[in-house]
Amino acid sequence: MSDLFLVLILIVALCYRGYREREFLRQLSLIQKVQMASGLVFATLLCFAIVYYGGNKGAQLVDNGFLRFLIRLTALLVGFYLASYLISKVFKRLPKPE
Repeated sequence: MSDLFLVLILIVALCYRGYREREFLRQLSLIQKVQMASGLVFATLLCFAIVYYGGNKGAQLVDNGFLRFLIRLTALLVGFYLASYLISKVFKRLPKPE
């Protein structure tokens, strides 16, 4: 159940990032929007893999509940950081809209 909650937080964070950049997104062409969407999907899948597999596999190695929580939290923060970094790189690589 907590894994689904973490994935939901990821989706909300990515949607918020897109909402913050909505004016920029309106000016993009169709090809640029496809590039942006593929970058977002890749960042989401990468973050999901880090949170789900990294958090679960790392937490299974520890019996202590607090350390298990710290491992999952660390996987979540690393996933969020990488997703945010990839999304900002995708935004910067797109040509300026005309």
